[in-house]
Amino acid sequence: LKLNFRTPQAGEVKVGLIGVDGRSVNDCDPMHGDCPGRVVTWKGNSDIGSAEGQPVTLQFKLRCAELFAVEWV
Repeated sequence: LKLNFRTPQAGEVKVGLIGVDGRSVNDCDPMHGDCPGRVVTWKGNSDIGSAEGQPVTLQFKLRCAELFAVEWV
């Protein structure tokens, strides 16, 4: 999962996958800065932890942030 976003120094972006163990918004590593293609990680792991083809609900937590795009990779 990649994000295109921008935050000031005090801003933050986090992503959670509802119903996927270990992929909650609280497990997400905080992301900061001007990032055109940042890979989302949860405790250092970028695997989304869900079986291929299974529906996933995303939860975003933004603080002083602009989110421009989300890309599945």
